[in-house]
Amino acid sequence: MPCLNLSTNVNLDGVDTSAILSEATSSVAKLIGKPEAYVMIVLKGSVPMSFGGTEQPAAYGELVSIGGLNPDVNKKLSAAIAAILETKLQVPKSRFFLKFYDTKASFLLLLLNCHEDGSLSPICLSHCISFADTFLIYFAGFQLWMERIHLLSLACSEFLETSVMSIQNNLTRTVNWCEKKFLKLGMVF
Repeated sequence: MPCLNLSTNVNLDGVDTSAILSEATSSVAKLIGKPEAYVMIVLKGSVPMSFGGTEQPAAYGELVSIGGLNPDVNKKLSAAIAAILETKLQVPKSRFFLKFYDTKASFLLLLLNCHEDGSLSPICLSHCISFADTFLIYFAGFQLWMERIHLLSLACSEFLETSVMSIQNNLTRTVNWCEKKFLKLGMVF
């Protein structure tokens, strides 16, 4: 799931953000080779930002993808996103910086979206780069993020509790089996 997170100091009031999101989605999907249905674009405006010592229109972006990135693709992505920002937001190409994260699918975490009716649906994948690193978590919509984290912690707690209970049950069965064997041999604990 490629995720492009864009921040700019340009005010987005009165700007057709849907066109920016649509064009960026199409460009990312095409250049990375992933279906548009898996591409996420986050656009934040009016972010206090200085570039080159001035507060003239500028933008910063981070693109995270599980595969599909390489130096050639990165150049094309930078050019495509810079062109969109220049035509739609008047951010000069020379005042845009894009950082790339090509993660590997070695360890994935599935987050759940909690709907108002209480139902859950998968909404994102994140990747743990190493045990020392933190999780890069991207999910659609930042509303209710505390509830989602709470649900995730509950799910983890339930999983751990179930695992501990299973281990305890197996240990109890093993101890009971050993006691029976020792009792047959005339040994007592």
